[in-house]
Amino acid sequence: MYKKVIAIKNEIKNNTIKVQHALKTLDAIAQYALQQNDMISKKLATSIIIICGVVSIWYILSVKQVFAGMNSSNGVRTYKYNSVQLRLAKDKVRILGKSGYLAYEGQVDKGYASGQGTLYDPEGNMVYLGNFEKSRFEGDGKSYYDNGALKYTGSFHNNEFDGHGLFYRAM
Repeated sequence: MYKKVIAIKNEIKNNTIKVQHALKTLDAIAQYALQQNDMISKKLATSIIIICGVVSIWYILSVKQVFAGMNSSNGVRTYKYNSVQLRLAKDKVRILGKSGYLAYEGQVDKGYASGQGTLYDPEGNMVYLGNFEKSRFEGDGKSYYDNGALKYTGSFHNNEFDGHGLFYRAM
């Protein structure tokens, strides 16, 4: 636990240095523009710097997941399907569908389902359990009928049955 806290502290320190550098760069640009008598006021330049600072702090706190307990359940973070933060996530997550139901639970990489995961329909029934690659069924997995009965178990490639597997009739 101590090592994790130290790692988070170092990440905050590194990101703080990056933010400070970005703010100094913006300040230099604003100063240059004022010296050149361009169409920018000192108030506008100051406002831009403040907005960049607020956005930077938001980025550090939310995207870099400094506070791991926020928006998580049992250490697994939950995202909406169209979240910008999901596009940057890399680990085990839960993804909520458009209407708020649990749509996916498993590994992601840059917003794509990648690795082991489970896909659910809006009624909560399992649709697919197995490996994903770039949000496609890839490798070994199991497909299920709408009623939850097993449909197919075996290999998948590009969202289709591929190779060896067993296909089950609907009951």
